Amino acid sequence: MQKKDWKSYLSVGMNDSGFTLLETMVAISLMSLAILLLSTFTEQSSRIQKDIKSDRQIEWHLFLNQLEYDLRDSKLISISSERFVVERPNKEDEIEKISYERYYKLLRRKVGNEGHQPVLTRLREIHMKSKEDQLWIAATFQDGESYTASLLLPLKEEEQFSDGK
Repeated sequence: MQKKDWKSYLSVGMNDSGFTLLETMVAISLMSLAILLLSTFTEQSSRIQKDIKSDRQIEWHLFLNQLEYDLRDSKLISISSERFVVERPNKEDEIEKISYERYYKLLRRKVGNEGHQPVLTRLREIHMKSKEDQLWIAATFQDGESYTASLLLPLKEEEQFSDGK
C-alpha cells in the first residue's frame, strides 16, 4: 500500500474541469435574456393580431354602412352568389347602377362604369343571396375570420301601394 502525501490531497479538484461561478452567471443571464425576448415577442404578436382583428371589424362595418346607404331608395336588379346590382336615382334624377362584385380577393363597388372602389379586402369567399325582403351576406377572410349580415331590401313600388289598400 502506498502512502499519499498531504499535498496530493490539496490538489484534488484543482484540475477538474467544470463551470466556474462566473461562467454559470453568464449562462443564467443569457438564458434570462432569451426568455425575456421570447415573452416580449409573444406579447407583441398577440397585440398585432388584436389590431388586425379590430381593423377587419372596422372594414366590415364601413362596408355595411356604405351598403345600407346604397340600398336606400334603390331597387334590386340582379343578384348572384358573388355579385349584386341595384339601381337608384342620383342627384340629377338620373338612374345609376351600383354593383358590388367579387374581384379576385376583393369585394369592389362600382357606380356606373366609372372605375371601382375596394370595400372588402383579403377575401377567401363571399356569398350573397336575396331571401324574402332581405339581402344576406356571408364573408370569410383569408385569416379565417367570418362575418355575416342581413340587410332589409327596399320595397318595390307595387309592394308599397298594395299594403295600403
